[in-house]
Amino acid sequence: MLLLFLFLCLPNPRIWASEVSASAIQERGVLRVLLEDEDWAYFLQWGEGKPSGLCIDLAEAVGEALGVPVSYEPLPWGNNEDGTITAILQGGPWGPFDMIASAVTATPERARWVYFSEPYAFLGQMVLARRGEVRVLSLENLKNKRVGFPRNTTSEIAARNFLISSRLVSLSGDAVSTFQAFREGLVDAIVIDSPLAVSFLKQYPETEVLDKLLTRESYALVLPLSSDMEYKNIVNRVIAEQRVFLENRWVR
Repeated sequence: MLLLFLFLCLPNPRIWASEVSASAIQERGVLRVLLEDEDWAYFLQWGEGKPSGLCIDLAEAVGEALGVPVSYEPLPWGNNEDGTITAILQGGPWGPFDMIASAVTATPERARWVYFSEPYAFLGQMVLARRGEVRVLSLENLKNKRVGFPRNTTSEIAARNFLISSRLVSLSGDAVSTFQAFREGLVDAIVIDSPLAVSFLKQYPETEVLDKLLTRESYALVLPLSSDMEYKNIVNRVIAEQRVFLENRWVR
């Protein structure tokens, strides 16, 4: 009984096993950052193997505040399998990294396993369809239509909450596959994050979007749950200082 009591009183091993601290990062001399391996609107772009975008500017600003350079490692978004970003967001091992700087929505479920910084962007979920596919693009007129979404994302949550009369189609958990299924006619409409929807709309004017967001969400930097307070405070201070500047540079 004593051993059981001691075990139950110990902190969650995920929290105390490997603390990430500002001083440890500075001593090591590099901030190690994970990125999604696919382009993601203006937040993340891969050109000749080098990343750029709002997320990269933000990670570089955190590195500057810590006084160290930044190294980047791409990972697939995935479907909760080992070696993917979604696995980490569901409590999987981080590996030797200090941050995820991709377009990750902060949710209470994910916050059980990772620490979310202050938000650096506010957006939501949009419905994208072919122009003229329905007389008026509305949730009511999508009844019995095939509506796709990338699985294991907040797009899926929004689709299941707001499009219960549609024929919902779970697609591979990345934006590229979702758009491909839409273009090939495998679905009549898709639910996707608003920056991606707007970007796709500009490339393909034969499409249209629902004139309102299904949800309102926030993007945040992701740190290990074991991160110390100094590291968290530095990250949140950088976001507070950079948020408006980055929005003006990349969004407006």
